[in-house]
Amino acid sequence: MRAPDQGRLDRVDHFFHERSTVRFLLRRLMRVEQEVMRSFHYRITKHETLRIARYQGKRGGHQYGHRDDVPPTQYRRFALSINLNTDDFTGR
Repeated sequence: MRAPDQGRLDRVDHFFHERSTVRFLLRRLMRVEQEVMRSFHYRITKHETLRIARYQGKRGGHQYGHRDDVPPTQYRRFALSINLNTDDFTGR
C-alpha cells in the first residue's frame, strides 16, 4: 500500500499488509531482535507497521533530518534502516 508522508514532501511510504509477507519479514528481523537483546539487554516487545520509505526529488535543504526520540515518537528506543539504493544492491 502506497501512502505519502504528509509531514515530509520528499518521502512516500509503502506499507506491508499481506499477512504472509509481514510474517516472513518479522522472521527475518528476529535475528536483529536477538542481537539487540544480547548487546543492550533490551527486549523488543512491539514494533510499528513495516514499511519501505522512498525518498524522491531534491531535498533542497528542507526537512532533511529528524529524530525518533521526540514527540510523537518519543517511545521509540531503536530504529532500523536498510539502505537499498546502492549500486551494489541486486535485490537479494
